[in-house]
Amino acid sequence: MFGKIENPYIFTDNEKKLIRENYSVHTDWDNNVFDDLKTNITNHLRNEQNNECCYCRQELGFDIGDVHIDHIIPKSSYKEFGFTPQNLALSCHSCNTAKSSSKILKRAAIKRYPTTGSNIRIIHSYYDDYNEHIEILDNVLYCPLSAKGCETIRICKLFRLRTIENNKRKFQAKKNKSTQLVEAARLCEKNSPFYKQIIEAIKNL
Repeated sequence: MFGKIENPYIFTDNEKKLIRENYSVHTDWDNNVFDDLKTNITNHLRNEQNNECCYCRQELGFDIGDVHIDHIIPKSSYKEFGFTPQNLALSCHSCNTAKSSSKILKRAAIKRYPTTGSNIRIIHSYYDDYNEHIEILDNVLYCPLSAKGCETIRICKLFRLRTIENNKRKFQAKKNKSTQLVEAARLCEKNSPFYKQIIEAIKNL
């Protein structure tokens, strides 16, 4: 699991020109003209982040919508940081949705992008070592080691992963029981009382 991003994406001169000419409000981020640039950013950050979400550290997928370029400081509130390299990190769909445009700055009135994580409530992917703020147990239980860790867990709703894992285990247990019952029914005589009991048990799953 990576601690923090060591190398931000470096824009080429052509990419800088593309941004200057096509980005003026935060909604311009969705302009198709940036598709290739976003692909380059994503590929770079996959390597930097060991293909893990910057907030939950779960593995990132490769299907449509599986990975998002997250703006650590929301671009909807600070459009000028829309293409600031240190403001871009990859997150999974769930963490990106949970975090959304949450207020993560302690002092909201800023003119320049922060150079440290001191004014940021959550773990900053470039300035803070994740392992100093959150310990992950059994890959699903997130234990805060600091106030930043606590805020990251709260804002990104990382407690959801324990619930997901519990539901997955319940489903798997039910599936395994169903498979065992079906196999038992297959081996029984259909006119036996035990067969009827098995069929009833399958219906009640």
